[in-house]
Amino acid sequence: MTQIEAAMPVTKTNSFILTINGCGGEHTMGTIKNEIAKYWQCEGEEFFEEYMFSWDKDEIANQYGIPEKYQLRDWNELDDLCHLNGPEFIEDITYFELIDIDTQESLSEILIKEEMLEIEDEPEVSQDLEKDVSVLYGQQFNKGSFSFGPIESDQPFDPSKLRIMCSCWDDIQIITAIEYQGETYYVEEESRGKSQTIYFA
Repeated sequence: MTQIEAAMPVTKTNSFILTINGCGGEHTMGTIKNEIAKYWQCEGEEFFEEYMFSWDKDEIANQYGIPEKYQLRDWNELDDLCHLNGPEFIEDITYFELIDIDTQESLSEILIKEEMLEIEDEPEVSQDLEKDVSVLYGQQFNKGSFSFGPIESDQPFDPSKLRIMCSCWDDIQIITAIEYQGETYYVEEESRGKSQTIYFA
């Protein structure tokens, strides 16, 4: 090491992660032809859910004689309008826990307020398709931790530099990503499944 290098100040890199503990999961919106939607609506909601969340759709199709033209892909593949993953935002309840990665110490809690969100509206079916298709909502409801990071900085964490991206799904707001100092961070989920649902708008 030269004298110049020895005289240079050492810059410490801080590593953080932001975690939300709560509910969220996988959310989809897709379209299917009205003829197919009408068939399944006549079959009933309970049977439709049994079919859509089955591990073996072919077996159910054979057992109940479901015509091929009404058979559908897995629920989470019906997502031509949107496919979201992340925690739900609930006003006055949802908060980030700021964790130092090196020490695993919880440094602070940041309550997420509505004005902190950059909200993307729920997608809509184009007018050209409105008369031909029905909208289908699918959800895998999970509970656990949803983390964003690691975030690295040579400065202490500054909440004022945090941007929170949020998308709408059937009146629920889903946090999909955050930005900090120009970098985008997407969610990593450690959770367990609680329930599933799928239904027509």
